[in-house]
Amino acid sequence: MSEAPVTTEELLRTLTPWLPAQRWFHEHQDTGRLVVVESFELVDPAGEARLPVLLLGTGPEPRPPWLQVPLALRPVGSPTPATPLGTLGTWHVLDGPADPAFVRAWLAAAEAGEHAPPVPAGVARADELDPGAARIVSGEQSNTSVIVPAAVPGRTGGILKVFRGVWPGRNPDVDVPAALARAGFAHVPAPIAWLERRWAIDTTSEAVRETLAALDAPPLHGEPADQAGPTAPSAPTRGEVFTQLGVLSAFVPGAEDGFELACAMAERGESFAVLARELGVVLAELHEALAQALPTGGRSVRDDELTGHLHERLEWAIDEVPTLAAWHEPVSALVDRLTGLADLPALQRIHGDLHLGQLLHAGAEWFVLDFEGEPLVPLPARAQPDLALRDVAGVLRSFDYAAARAGADESWTTTAREAFLEAYRAASPAAASPTAALVLRAFEVDKALYEVVYETQNRPAWAAIPTRALHRLVGSPSAAGGGRVGA
Repeated sequence: MSEAPVTTEELLRTLTPWLPAQRWFHEHQDTGRLVVVESFELVDPAGEARLPVLLLGTGPEPRPPWLQVPLALRPVGSPTPATPLGTLGTWHVLDGPADPAFVRAWLAAAEAGEHAPPVPAGVARADELDPGAARIVSGEQSNTSVIVPAAVPGRTGGILKVFRGVWPGRNPDVDVPAALARAGFAHVPAPIAWLERRWAIDTTSEAVRETLAALDAPPLHGEPADQAGPTAPSAPTRGEVFTQLGVLSAFVPGAEDGFELACAMAERGESFAVLARELGVVLAELHEALAQALPTGGRSVRDDELTGHLHERLEWAIDEVPTLAAWHEPVSALVDRLTGLADLPALQRIHGDLHLGQLLHAGAEWFVLDFEGEPLVPLPARAQPDLALRDVAGVLRSFDYAAARAGADESWTTTAREAFLEAYRAASPAAASPTAALVLRAFEVDKALYEVVYETQNRPAWAAIPTRALHRLVGSPSAAGGGRVGA
């Protein structure tokens, strides 16, 4: 193309008015302080567009997660597949995932890798997809997903997830589903290909040194480093950063979003009990499959580890949302009840951020998605073993959200909770012990605290939902001498 060249700084200035309106752009990423950490270009096989990819951070020492912003540049006067974000010289600037040229280039550059599971029967390979028919999934949050239909008749297409928040090291949303699919777990869409990037970086930066040190850890499996599978943290060579930028997975046709399904049923006054019971069984099977596919040694968590983490989360939540101090005393009292317990569950790999929005329902089956973990938690921490009950707590909290959005009464939530827990405990008997019940309650409180922080920072109108859960789980904050959070 003969059009005038553009610089990364010009691209960044063009993006500045657009970025704050994006759902995946967090307030702490001040547009006035954004810097380009890394940039590169994908090559469009058809030559229709230039495709720069920017990784942005907040200066002067941009700590991860870095923001991935893929772009498509098309000449002014030429047709554009989407509304441009702006114009830079002779170029229209578009959001990359909205342009078929970006999808086409991404598919051409992605690799399956040696640890990829076999492509499921009837599912199209990356080179059998039709980028021209790709469409962005609406309602995205922390990432951007693009449905890419198959170009081959009779084949199922794929869904491309472009990670917006990028951390150094391997992303569990690539490695965990791949390990599960290789192990034969049928309730996860199999990864087909993913895109990786390595680049040199200045290790004199304190932020960079801290990040590399966090990633330079022993493999999670207890295996020697040279035998560890793809889920072991990747320790980049000195002066080099490795990232995974996105993943292409098998599309689940005819699927309904689990959260939207629950909301619709709640609005109609229909019980969710049957589906909740089926979900409880699938979650127990998921935890068994994770324990087998990604073994962690089976060590039980110590009470001081558990209580220490929960107290740290409480303090973090209060720092982020100071009015949560009203619950400091009752939450601390609940956590302290875990001290001295000797029959705590074993640690294992878990989902880490499970809720109904991370689930699909299709053909009377549940499918589990999005193994990235909580977006506000550093990625290296998300790959660490945890208690399976944390996932159970996440689903329970999700019932609250569905009922609140639908305006359903408390009985709808109670019925769903009871059916789900009964099925999970029947399939995973260790979860039925009194100790497990206490840990689960503490995890529900822990999750609600996280939700108050997340909602306050991203969806303030929703903060009342986890706030009401705190009232139910630990009592009124007035008992601790504080006020209310949310309305």
